[in-house]
Amino acid sequence: MKKLLIVLIAAAEPGLLPDANLKNRGRKAINRGRKNYQLRDTANFTSIQWIDSTFQDLGTVKEGPEVDISFKFKNTGNKNLVIENVTASCGCTIVRKPQQPFQPGETGSIKAKFTTEGHAGTNNKSIYVIANTKGTTSQELKFRIVVEKVNHQNKRMNIFLLQSSGGGGIGPLIFLPLMILVFWLFFIRPQAKKPRIRKFCREPSKRR
Repeated sequence: MKKLLIVLIAAAEPGLLPDANLKNRGRKAINRGRKNYQLRDTANFTSIQWIDSTFQDLGTVKEGPEVDISFKFKNTGNKNLVIENVTASCGCTIVRKPQQPFQPGETGSIKAKFTTEGHAGTNNKSIYVIANTKGTTSQELKFRIVVEKVNHQNKRMNIFLLQSSGGGGIGPLIFLPLMILVFWLFFIRPQAKKPRIRKFCREPSKRR
């Protein structure tokens, strides 16, 4: 009977159970509640200043590598700035949401990565930020980037030559014979064939 009573008390009081995950879930729920309250209560609203600009022209890049993007901001109000959500206009842009609140006067940044692979041409993209800011809780950040298409066959050859010509090992042993073979096929061999063709063309005139 005593054992049954202990089990019932433990079930009724989750805090009595040695469960660290339960405590973590409780803390997360409290933090989410605080954020939601700050976003709903206009008394907790603050102001934000985008230090550089809400638009960035990233210029022209080659197709292939990812491009890092960063929009810096400052909390210019007198309440904590809470970034509730950050999303992008397409899957080619991967965003990172700041987890911690920013105190008055504190600076931070919204960071993202743009995937250039498969996005040749001019790209105009947007990042949307939801925060407890006065006027509007939604902020739009824009960037423009031009991606030059890369010939994948040339790209593979360049990677092969780069790997073969550096790093030691068998790389130089492959690279040097390959260059000799290419030089022989395109320069020496055609020159060696020319006298034979001329001689063959002159023979009929001698027989006449």
